[in-house]
Amino acid sequence: MAAAFVANVYVFIYLLAKKEKKWREHILSLVLVAILFLPWLTLFTTQIEKVQHAFWAPEPCFSTILSCFTIPFTEQFWISNYSNALIILMYTLITTTVILSFLRRFAEYRLTLWMSLTIFLATLLLASLISLFSQPILYSRYVMAIASMLVVAPTLLLMTIRSRWLKTIIIAAILVLGLRVSFSTYYFSYGPYKQTIEYIASTYPHIKKIVHLAEITAGPMIEYSENSGLGHYWLNAQMSNVDAFSTISQHSQPSEFLQQGEEFCVVRFQDLELNKENLDHILSESELIKKDTIRDSKVTDGIIIQLYLLKYKGLD
Repeated sequence: MAAAFVANVYVFIYLLAKKEKKWREHILSLVLVAILFLPWLTLFTTQIEKVQHAFWAPEPCFSTILSCFTIPFTEQFWISNYSNALIILMYTLITTTVILSFLRRFAEYRLTLWMSLTIFLATLLLASLISLFSQPILYSRYVMAIASMLVVAPTLLLMTIRSRWLKTIIIAAILVLGLRVSFSTYYFSYGPYKQTIEYIASTYPHIKKIVHLAEITAGPMIEYSENSGLGHYWLNAQMSNVDAFSTISQHSQPSEFLQQGEEFCVVRFQDLELNKENLDHILSESELIKKDTIRDSKVTDGIIIQLYLLKYKGLD
């Protein structure tokens, strides 16, 4: 939405500067789009109410802003030598294009170039200002919605380069580095959900109840549970979309679904602090038997599922 706002403001200012009469049609189109978005406002306000006390986006800082520029060319959760090379290559091409845009022979592409870069930079600026003066909303992976704007400059540069061999080298370098980064990301595990269900069923067959701290474990594990006999439970948290899963049992207190002396387990992404107050709540009423971890056996890198084996003691 921020990018769409910035893009339309850019077009509006351009039409006014060029004294184009089409600015009226442009305003009319924006009003019509706004009217069509009105039914969505009910969902938007509901989302705001759910997350207003539990924003998880970090406070804006230099590293957060920097990651917005690098994430389109990295493996998202880490940066390798290949992604570093791709970052340097792409921003070298972008800088070169900006410098060449001041030459007369680049005049026909200048508007396209500056519009693409304005949309990218002004969107980040708008999100940063909202994060500074209201609530944090700037998060690197959201930038992927406007990542295509960074491809415009290198594309225009390739269109203006006359040397065929230089074009071939640049395109080959982008393809090789891009494919290498993409393959590395493809083999990354976002969580060994199926392995966790199988591991609990085989290693701890007496465990029949799983408590989730975040919907990012609840949804996938429910999908893989099938005939495992495992039940999935959830304590009310300030921020959650767990309502989407009809098979998960929601409660406000552990005592509502646990018996004194009953063994159960809590699952979470390793070191993920989201809804940690729920974990602390459960631990305060339980005896810790064992902590375990489950990794995806099919990949080298990936998110680790942390497992807490507990015995419910009840309220003191």
